[in-house]
Amino acid sequence: MNDSSHIDGMTHVTLPPVPKIALITGGARRIGRAIALHLAIEGWDIAIHAHRSVKQAHALQKEIEQKGRKASVIIGDVRENTEAIVKEAHRHHQELGALINNASIFVPDTYRDATPAQWDDAMAVNAKAVFFLSQHFARSLPETQRGCIIHISDQRVFNMTPHFATYAMSQFLLHGMTRCMALAFAPRVRVNEVAPGPILPHEQQSADDFHQQCMNMPLGHGGTPATVAHAVSFLLHNDAVTGQTVRIDGGQSLGWQHQSLDTPS
Repeated sequence: MNDSSHIDGMTHVTLPPVPKIALITGGARRIGRAIALHLAIEGWDIAIHAHRSVKQAHALQKEIEQKGRKASVIIGDVRENTEAIVKEAHRHHQELGALINNASIFVPDTYRDATPAQWDDAMAVNAKAVFFLSQHFARSLPETQRGCIIHISDQRVFNMTPHFATYAMSQFLLHGMTRCMALAFAPRVRVNEVAPGPILPHEQQSADDFHQQCMNMPLGHGGTPATVAHAVSFLLHNDAVTGQTVRIDGGQSLGWQHQSLDTPS
């Protein structure tokens, strides 16, 4: 039960703490790995979900355990059985406090040439799996326990582009889910979103193209996996925030390309 106290004539509710155990989908590489390591340093135990990056997941598990935290590896395709992934995480850790929906697929296509198969894959991984992972996570919490869900999306939901069409559409759906789930799962489960801009070059992008893209942002640079991890940590620990999106994008979603102040207008 929640305890309440009166301070300055106002009622303040003391909520039970969220267990510091997080399931991170796609947690073995890139941004997911950075989030896992950052939370482990903050005292969280981590269930690392992986599909193909199994070797990297086990290496990360050892690294987290060397930091004195418990870690497990949950192997599975989020398109096939989301309930099994959540149950397996509970089997290793007994209870969960947070779900970080980080797994996604990012395929180059356009509105002119995208195929039904590309549409189905993007929606299955980036939207449908997130919906049902979140549903199973929320259902699995004991009645007296609180939890947090964080979706890792993309600044494209604020900065429309004709590129990566099916990916962008799935991210729009994910962005909408953040607000809907925040209402549906309140008050016991807070649901928020982190929307990165360019953090690491994607597989179809050269280092030079990535650098130029970052230089064109208002800040002249993008974020890093560490800055995304810091945003996740903030959302996990702030009890007054739900249904919100934190953009880690160097200002890219503002829709303005940076130019040097020395450049004539």
